[in-house]
Amino acid sequence: MISIACLIYKSTKYLGFVYKSLYAHTPLLRTGEAEFYFVCNNATEEVKNYLKENNISHYLFETCPQPPYPHNISYIYGAWNFAVRQAKGEVVVLVNSDMAFSKDWLENLLKRLDKTKAVSSLSVESGRIPSLLPHTVVKNFGRTPETFQEEKFEQFAELLKEDTEQILGVFMPVAFHKENFIRVGGYPEGNRILSGGNVSGDMILFQERLASIGVKHVTSFDSVVYHIQEGEVNGK
Repeated sequence: MISIACLIYKSTKYLGFVYKSLYAHTPLLRTGEAEFYFVCNNATEEVKNYLKENNISHYLFETCPQPPYPHNISYIYGAWNFAVRQAKGEVVVLVNSDMAFSKDWLENLLKRLDKTKAVSSLSVESGRIPSLLPHTVVKNFGRTPETFQEEKFEQFAELLKEDTEQILGVFMPVAFHKENFIRVGGYPEGNRILSGGNVSGDMILFQERLASIGVKHVTSFDSVVYHIQEGEVNGK
């Protein structure tokens, strides 16, 4: 079993966007060999009601007594740790709600995965914010679900694909073995604050904690995913 998880907190638009794209491009979900679920990270009632009414698998991660709910980085890392703990599969794949997928994206992550690796997709990013991580391609195929150019992105993805992997990459989508994640304690509570600049919790997980048990972070160049960037932050 493969477990795919996504956080959501306020946008039914992005919820529907990632859900539709995942099921269109992930045959293992349709055959029952993979599961997908949302984690409602202190989500709005609108989001929770939408998930219930549409019978979409989800879990509630509620750490705040009443709105307005904070969505700072510590709450996000806590929700991801919760998401991984809910996984029924030995392999977990984390995705963001502002992502769209292409043919064989999951299969081409899994074919490179073993217990010595965490494997990320090659990310095509909209350019809304600077791309600071390795193995990203900046090309704007839309910065909202309504403007997303699905067919053009999928054609571009086929041109980009290479049957290879390289060290490092983006932090989502990423596939890893659940036991490795649990063993190192998952994400830290937040970023590490330093005088010369902060170290993100993602970097701490992938480049320190997982690396300490011999797990390297790589990118699969034939798993191509589009990233709108800051989707829920900017949209409803």
